[in-house]
Amino acid sequence: MNKDEIIALLQQQNSFLQEQICSLQNQLAASNRKADVLLEEVTSLRNLLEHKSEEEAKQKRIIKGLAKITQNKSEKQTPTPASQDTTTDQPSEKKERARTNNGVKRKQHLEVEVVEEDVEPEDPRFNKDLARLYKTRDVIRYELIPMRFIKKIYHVRTYTQNDEFFSGKAPDAPFLNSQYDGSFIAGLAQLRYIYAMPVERIVKLFNDNGFDMDKGTAHGLLRKTENLFENLYKALGSVIKEDTYIAGDETYHKVLVKDKNKDGKGIKKAYIWVVTAVNTGLVYYFYHDG
Repeated sequence: MNKDEIIALLQQQNSFLQEQICSLQNQLAASNRKADVLLEEVTSLRNLLEHKSEEEAKQKRIIKGLAKITQNKSEKQTPTPASQDTTTDQPSEKKERARTNNGVKRKQHLEVEVVEEDVEPEDPRFNKDLARLYKTRDVIRYELIPMRFIKKIYHVRTYTQNDEFFSGKAPDAPFLNSQYDGSFIAGLAQLRYIYAMPVERIVKLFNDNGFDMDKGTAHGLLRKTENLFENLYKALGSVIKEDTYIAGDETYHKVLVKDKNKDGKGIKKAYIWVVTAVNTGLVYYFYHDG
């Protein structure tokens, strides 16, 4: 490796480190924004609790005063016959019941993304420059955005400078010559292995949300993902077996096999085992031909 190649390698490493630093800075900024939102929520809750405590103390004082008045004989009033007649003749007005949501406390959902928007009056007679703000009330609506697919096109540019080529670099893909990034493959694997959705239903879900995908492509990505994590799976099993305290159990499930049983059915009862390392908390599943 000559001097120019070493310089080029160092420049690539420097560029990579700068990209990592920018990514970390963006993550830190996002975390700071979330912390600010949480702080605002906590402050709002504290103000509500303080206001509620003041209201409760005020109600207690009122009840205590009314109790003293009713106990004082000089303050008691006996209704006159006329007043009794008027009360019997006129129907009593039904009091409007306050909306209390049946006493159920609504969840704050501090874990979701928060978007704030100011809503101004739409009356044509309203002029914001002439008006004075009276009060602001918060109304919350939770929105659900369905699955989104984004096609990112990177225009990788190459330049020449002093008889030397400088080229940009697109983000690496988990698989060679693949156009699917890590988020796409992770979402596909989550639906298949965590939520136990068949590949046919996953492909239909993708198609319903605007992404035309073949079943063969989905199978290929899942197969490559399985091969990618094979070494991690083997290493996990070795670490768990080295633990000084392990626990295990098994469960069975009927699987399809080539050889038919005595009833002429190509199924058998297969077992899958789970081993847990108590000290490290790691879990290992294994299955081999039932």
